[in-house]
Amino acid sequence: MRAMPSALPDEAVSASIELARQAIREANLAYREGLRDVAEALKSLGESAREIAMYLAKGDVEKAYEMVESSSVESLVVYASPNTKDAYEHLRYLLVTTRYSRVRAARH
Repeated sequence: MRAMPSALPDEAVSASIELARQAIREANLAYREGLRDVAEALKSLGESAREIAMYLAKGDVEKAYEMVESSSVESLVVYASPNTKDAYEHLRYLLVTTRYSRVRAARH
């Protein structure tokens, strides 16, 4: 497996960690407000984001991309605030861009 372009690994890991942090913070707020289902969804989103960061740290861009694009993660994002949705979209953008760059580089 080839590594991501130089700056993207750290940026993608950071974006994933930021998504996890925001989702967990929102889950805690939802618990305090008595919104258990929302809190559980956001907690799951945070756990998925941490798992994505782990795959990225290992250099497994394909697995991270699959997780970000999975319907299970996308279904959790609907419970998130606009800021957390933006963090998800930023991570998704980084992974799509990285994947596209890798495919292009492999063709040349």
